[in-house]
Formats: sequence, C-alpha cells, structure tokens
Amino acid sequence: MTPPKDQRRQRRHAPLSRSLLPPDPLVVWRARRRSIYLGASALGLVVLLITGWLELSRPSPNVLLLGVYGMLASMCAWVMAWLLSGRDVRTAERVVLGCNVVAVLGQFYVAPLSSSQDPALVLFSAHGMLLALSIVAHLMFPLRQAGALSLACYLVGVLLSCLALMQRGGDAITWLLLRVHLSSGPLLLLILVLAWYRSRFWNEYTGRLLLERQARTDPLTGLPNRRVLYQEIEQLLLDLGRGSPGGVILLDLDHFKAINDTHGHPTGDDVLVQTGQLLRLDLRSEDILGRWGGEEFMVVLPATPAEGIGLVAERLRARLQNTPHPVAGIVTASFGVAAARPGDTFGELTTRADGALYRAKQGGRNRVVQAAEAAIHPDGVARLT
Repeated sequence: MTPPKDQRRQRRHAPLSRSLLPPDPLVVWRARRRSIYLGASALGLVVLLITGWLELSRPSPNVLLLGVYGMLASMCAWVMAWLLSGRDVRTAERVVLGCNVVAVLGQFYVAPLSSSQDPALVLFSAHGMLLALSIVAHLMFPLRQAGALSLACYLVGVLLSCLALMQRGGDAITWLLLRVHLSSGPLLLLILVLAWYRSRFWNEYTGRLLLERQARTDPLTGLPNRRVLYQEIEQLLLDLGRGSPGGVILLDLDHFKAINDTHGHPTGDDVLVQTGQLLRLDLRSEDILGRWGGEEFMVVLPATPAEGIGLVAERLRARLQNTPHPVAGIVTASFGVAAARPGDTFGELTTRADGALYRAKQGGRNRVVQAAEAAIHPDGVARLT
C-alpha cells in the first residue's frame, strides 16, 4: 500500500493538477457558498434590525413593512443556525430564495398603499431586491430556470402593484409607479443577457482549452505526450546555452508484452497508469514526466547536473521495483540517462538516451545506464568516468 505521505505527494503532483482548464467561477461559488451565506446572513440580520428600528421610530410605522423585515430577519437567523449546525446548504438556499420572493412581492403590493412613505421609494427598493434576487437565482440555477424565475417575479410583482393601485384609486402617482416598473424591466433583461453571454463564452472558452489539453495529453495516463516533451527538451537545450545544466531519462518497462499476454490488456493499461503515478512521486514540480510511446516514459530534468540525473533515475527504478502492482506483481524498468551537452540537438540528446536504454536492456534489465558510460557496474547504476 502506498504510504500516506506518498499519497499526498501523488495528489499534489498528479498530471491532471496541471490541467489547462481554469476553475469555473460558479464552481468556486458553490464550493464556498456555506461561508458566503453565513457572512451574508449575519450582515443581513444587522441591516434588517437597524431598518426595522428606524421604521418603528417613525410617527406612523408601516405594519406590513415591519412584517416583511421581521420575516427576513427571522430567515437570516434561521439560516445562520442551520448552516452552523452543518446541515445541507441547498435546503437553506431554497428557504432563502422563497422568503425573498415573498418579501419582494409583498413590497410590490405594499408600495402603492403606503401613506407614511414615498410609494415610489418603497417600490424602487422592491425592484432593487428583485434585481438582487435575479442575480442570486442565476448563481443557484441554470440559465433558463433562473431567467424564468426572474421574469415570473417581475410580472407577478407588477400585477400586484397594479391591483394595489386599483384598490387605492387612480391618481397622479400611478404614472410614477408605472415608470419605476418600466425602468426595472431593461435591467432584468440585461442581467439575463449577461448571464447568457457568460455561459456561452465560458463553454466556448473551456471547450477550446479542453481540445488543446487533449492535443497535449496522453489519453491513458493523463501525462504530457510527445508533443509536450519535444517542447520541454528544446527549452532544456536553450537553458543549457544560458549555463543551466539538465538532461533526460528514457525508461522502458521490462517484459511488458508478457504482462499483456498473461493478464490481459486492461491490466497492462493499469500498469502504465500506476507507473506514471509512481514516477511522479520522486520528481520535483518543475520536472516533466511524459509518455514517450507504448511502455516507454520520458523524464525531462531541468537545472540538474549529470550526476544528479543518474541518482534520480535510480530512485525511480527502486520505486517501481519496490511497489508491486496488485495484479501483475513486481514491474521493473530499464533506464537510459543522458545529460545535455553544449551544442546538443534534440536528436542527439534523445539518441544518446535511447542508446543507454538499449544497453540497460542488453545488460539484464532493471538497471540504470548513463549515456557516457560504456560499462555497467554490478550494483545496477552506471557512473560517469
């Protein structure tokens, strides 16, 4: 079994952690919504208590508005208690949304009947809450559901306002309230258009990044493919010209055909996946591990002296030998090591690594051979002379 420390390193250095896809803002929102809702509820409770106190201090407080403030304050207190107890966030979301819908529609009806306050001001506040409700709905639901909810609240609110105006009797204030209604409609439409644009833009953007990632990633192991390795080796050679040493390790799993023949190709595929995960454990974050092809893997080591490349290869060899596969058992690999030399080309460097790998295979497998070494030492590690 892989030790917990290695499991943590494996997750931290897994190839998919380098995914080109940025986190979706909605996904980030949903992951952090418990703490966001707690903070918003606490702030909302304070604001509602202050607003209610100010309303009570008026000569003729509006009883309906006080009822709305009281309901919303109770909702905030309940949400805080619910979330602090560790319960389901989605339930709290639906309760909050339902209470806010009732509060918004209640203000639409109360505004035209208000005599102690400017009705247009109360209605303007209701439309502000409606716009905020629409934004929250777009964070909680898909585009169509959020748009339908916003439109339904707007239409029902306008209808309730008109009914209240009829109950009050037509006067000069009617046109003022209707103008407030009409001014809110375009803003709701703008929120819907922006939400649609964000959704479409994000889908196209992540789609293009996904295609690029697929073009640069081995589909089986999730490791970088040859295309990426070519670029990294070219960069390694450029860094060498600036005085930074480096090199490559080419490794090939021993007797891999026998694994496929004995245990089947699914097990062989799983061996390749496990090999990539195990190799990643002993590499730095700046080292590049990729699948070279078939059962061959390549490691590009920037800023690493020649002696260090051989030591890294030996650690990788020992890691594979000491971590049996659950089905295939012990799977070993042969390693060819090549340090970059001044004036090297891509072909020269990879050819030397391939030649060293060939000598490791010929020398008995499960060993490391450096390209500058002609002899193979008994301990399995070739050293520069």
